[in-house]
Amino acid sequence: PLEFLLPLLPRAANGQAVVPLPASNCGDLGRWRMPSIGHLQCQIECAMDRQCHYFQVDSAGDCTTFTTCTPMKSRSAAVFKYALRASGDLELTENHDRPFILGTILHGNKVLINDSYNPQWNNLEYSQDLGLSVYPPYPEASGYAMSADIAAFLASVGMASLAQLQWKAWAIEDTALGTILAGLSF
Repeated sequence: PLEFLLPLLPRAANGQAVVPLPASNCGDLGRWRMPSIGHLQCQIECAMDRQCHYFQVDSAGDCTTFTTCTPMKSRSAAVFKYALRASGDLELTENHDRPFILGTILHGNKVLINDSYNPQWNNLEYSQDLGLSVYPPYPEASGYAMSADIAAFLASVGMASLAQLQWKAWAIEDTALGTILAGLSF
């Protein structure tokens, strides 16, 4: 459920969800092993197992998950800490928070103005308002989440700032979001 996922998103956005360790082998007995499944599936297995705090994947894609890890040096595997569980403290300090949008971001889509195949996507008003032939990157449809900082920024833009634009007539509402956020670093 989203209420459980949202507190984890800032840590994931900061690259603190799955942390590579300098060790290349845990040395402990693993909780679970599976040959040739690769990094992503190994990470998913660790995420689903509440007792998993570490996982390692070797060059053949063999996966082992662990509750504890006694780091050892070897060339056999890469070891990762599943930090979303390994640390009971999910709060980030203000200095480490980064605004984010999590989801599919579309890049390089052309602004259609005379398309007869999909006329519902024609966006003449957008083209006239901004003089752009390509949309700035924008999140796709309703399948994304954003940090509170991004939401607050969007709310602060306000209607007065947009008064000179026909933005309510733009054919693709997601592009309005991308246009407002264009040029920001997040």
